[in-house]
Amino acid sequence: MIHQDKRGKIIGLSELWDEITDYVGDLMDYAYIDDQIEINMIWDLVEEYKKKNNADNEPWNLKEKIINDIYFMFYDVYNSMPDPFDDLIEIICSSKEDKIRYAEILYTADDKYVKYEGAILLAELGCTEKVIDYFENYRGYEREKVYGLMLDYYIGSDYEKAVETANNALKNCRKDQTEFMIFLLKDAQKSGDEAKFKKLFRNAHVRKLVNSDVIDSMFEIDNDSDGGKSDSEKIYGMLFSKVYPMLIAKAERKGRTRDEVYDITEWLTGYSSDEISEMLDSEITYGDFFLSAPELNPSRKLIKGVICGIRVEDIEEPLMQEIRYLDKLVDELAKGKSMDKIKR
Repeated sequence: MIHQDKRGKIIGLSELWDEITDYVGDLMDYAYIDDQIEINMIWDLVEEYKKKNNADNEPWNLKEKIINDIYFMFYDVYNSMPDPFDDLIEIICSSKEDKIRYAEILYTADDKYVKYEGAILLAELGCTEKVIDYFENYRGYEREKVYGLMLDYYIGSDYEKAVETANNALKNCRKDQTEFMIFLLKDAQKSGDEAKFKKLFRNAHVRKLVNSDVIDSMFEIDNDSDGGKSDSEKIYGMLFSKVYPMLIAKAERKGRTRDEVYDITEWLTGYSSDEISEMLDSEITYGDFFLSAPELNPSRKLIKGVICGIRVEDIEEPLMQEIRYLDKLVDELAKGKSMDKIKR
């Protein structure tokens, strides 16, 4: 594909990169990178190329050279102004195949931060088996993300390892441990081990890194505080502000975005993104969020499949079915389904 530069000359991706390389070379001569004119020139070139060109037909060896240049020749410049380079990589690696190739380049890097970035991207692209050994031995930052990706992988391939991973996450993660506690509580319920469940439930309330409000809303235990509520009623009574961020986190772990979760929620319920944001700052319950939906999409009835062990189309309780529709949409998003297919 072609690009027209400021002088009206028609150039391809190779020539575009040559121009950017010249500007990067100039930037490398400065003691520090701040507001040099070369930065704006690089931005302009990438933005113009983004508007007018499609790199799908460009050869992979050229794309590979650009990625290697960015990460291994111009890394200091990239660290100072990553956005235009990230945009360019997004343009030239638009297919899943190219994204995987890109991630594999990063994963082979000697730099531990670049290698980590490649490993996370490979897992988010559904290639966790390629990096699972690296994850098992990972001792760096953002362990929650690594353990979350490992948990997702092992749930589908080795359930015993999934349980082991969740237990290790409780020992090693230094931020939010709620997701892992929820998994272990569900496992105890599934196995019928009441003593284990109660021990975990108590443990969840003494751990500062576990959101006990979410635990209380999701699980029922024999005491006088549950008021005899059914599991469905407890879910309906959970605060929207507690549940919805967990759906966003699930999508983001797989490389999808908050905006995409908003988008499918808007499609399903008729809320605007501003209304969703407002409710995240309110005391509205999860049940009322769906009961108050402006316009439930008729096409939601086309949503089918298993979520939380139940076929969503077979759920008889109307409100619970609406809740599981959103769960299923987010699940499809996390598994890499395109937005046009998710929004029937």
